[in-house]
Amino acid sequence: MGCSSSSTNEKNCSSNHKKTNEINIIIKVNESELNKEIFFLDNSDFDIPHSCLKEMNDTNTELYINDVCHKFQKSFKFEKEGEYTIKLKLKFLIKDCSYMFYECNNIIKIDLSNFDTSETTNMGNMFAHCINLTNLDLSSFDTSKTIKMSNMFLDCSNLVNINLSNFDTNNVTNMGNMFSKCKKLESLDLSKFKTINCRSMSGMFNECTNLSNLDISNFDTQNVSDMCGMFALCESLKKLDLSKFNTKSCIRMSCIFKKCKSLQELNISNFNTSNINNMQECFLECNNLESLNLSSFNTENVKTMKSMFCSCSKIKSLDLSNFNTSKVENMEKMFQDCSELTNINVSSFDTKNVYYFNSMFNGCNNLLSIDLSNFTIEKALDINQMFYNCQKLTIINLKNMNTINIFYFYQIFTNCTSLYELNLSNFKINKKLPIDGTKNNPIFYIFKNCSNLKRIIIDKEEEMKFKLILEKNGVNPEILFA
Repeated sequence: MGCSSSSTNEKNCSSNHKKTNEINIIIKVNESELNKEIFFLDNSDFDIPHSCLKEMNDTNTELYINDVCHKFQKSFKFEKEGEYTIKLKLKFLIKDCSYMFYECNNIIKIDLSNFDTSETTNMGNMFAHCINLTNLDLSSFDTSKTIKMSNMFLDCSNLVNINLSNFDTNNVTNMGNMFSKCKKLESLDLSKFKTINCRSMSGMFNECTNLSNLDISNFDTQNVSDMCGMFALCESLKKLDLSKFNTKSCIRMSCIFKKCKSLQELNISNFNTSNINNMQECFLECNNLESLNLSSFNTENVKTMKSMFCSCSKIKSLDLSNFNTSKVENMEKMFQDCSELTNINVSSFDTKNVYYFNSMFNGCNNLLSIDLSNFTIEKALDINQMFYNCQKLTIINLKNMNTINIFYFYQIFTNCTSLYELNLSNFKINKKLPIDGTKNNPIFYIFKNCSNLKRIIIDKEEEMKFKLILEKNGVNPEILFA
C-alpha cells in the first residue's frame, strides 16, 4: 500500500465508540518526497506537542491509511507517489485543536463533516500554513465553546472557498490574523459573526490580497483593543463601510489600512480614537483614496504618526485641524509622497514633543501653501528632507522653529523650485556642525535647486554661516534680519 514498514504498523482495529468522530484527509506525495516523513497532523518544530497530540494514542485513536488500519502516529514515510486517504477515528472529544494541521503542506483536502468540536475551546493555528488546501467546509463545526481563533487560517495561501456559515463566535476573544495571507480568497461573508467578546482583531484580514467582497456589517467591536493591521494589504478592497464600528476600547490601530491600494471609499466617520497611542502607517499607500473624513478622530494619546498618510497619492485636501498632537514624538514621513495634496490644515499641531520630522512633507510636489506658524521643534533630532521636492511651495514660515540642538537637516529645502521666501528667524546652526569648505558636507545641500529663492529672514548672529551655505548652493537671495 506504499507505506514503509507497513507490516509492523498495520493492526486490527475495531470501533466500539457510540458516536462517530472522524477526521478525513487526503494527502499528496510527490516523487521527491518518497521515504521522507510526511505530516498529516501538527508539523510544528515545537519540542512539546500540543494538547490534541498529547491526548491521541493507540488506544483512543484509530488510524487508517487507504482503509488499512495502522498504529497511531502523526506522520508517515511513503514508498510510492500519489494520493493517500487518511482517516482518524477518535474515541474522545478534543478540547484543544490548536496547531492540529499546522504546516501540513501535503494535505490537499480535509473532510471534517463528522468531526465533533462541541468541547473545543482553542482553534488557534488549526489550519495555519496548509498551503495546498483550496476548499474548506466547516459548516458542521460546533464552535459554541471556542475562545481562541487566532491564526486559524494563517497563510492558507491557496484557499479559494471557505464555509463558516454556522460558526458561533459569541465566546471568541481572539481573532488576530485569523485569515491573514489567505491570498486567493475573493469573498468572505462574516455577517453572522458575533464579536461582542472579541478583544483582538489584529491582522485579521492582513494580506488577503485578492479579497474584494467582505461582509462584516454586523461586527460588534466595542471590546476590541487591538486592530493593528486589520485590513493591511487588502489590495483588492474598493469599499469599506466601518461606520458601525465602535472603537472606544481600541488602543492599537497602526497599519490598519496599510497598502489598501484599491480602496476608494472608506467610512470611518464614527471612529472613537481617544485611547489610540499608535497611528503609524494607518493609511500608508492607500493610493486610490481621494478623500478622508477624520473629523471624529481624537488623537490626544497618540505618540507616533510616522508615515500615517505616506503615499496617499490621490488625496488633494486634508483637514487635520482637530488633531491634538501634544503627545506625538514621531512625525517622520507623515505626508511623504502625497503628490496630489494641495491643501493641508495642520494649524492646531502641537509639536513640542516631536523628535523626528524627517521627510514629513517630502514629495508633496503640489502643495501650494502650509501654515507652520505654531510649529516648534524644541526636542527635534532630525529634520532631514522635511520639505524635499515641495516644488510648488512659495513661502514657508518657520519662525518658531529653533534648530540649535539639531544635527540632521540634510536637503531640508532641496528641490523647492518655486520657493520665494523663507522665514528662518529662529534657525540656529549647531556649533558642533562643521561650517567650512569640506567637500560633500551635508549642510551645504539645504537649499539645493532653490533657484527662485529671493528672500530669507534669519538671525543676525547666523549671517556668516548662512552666507556660506547659500553660496555653496548657488542661490543669492536678499538677506533680512529678524
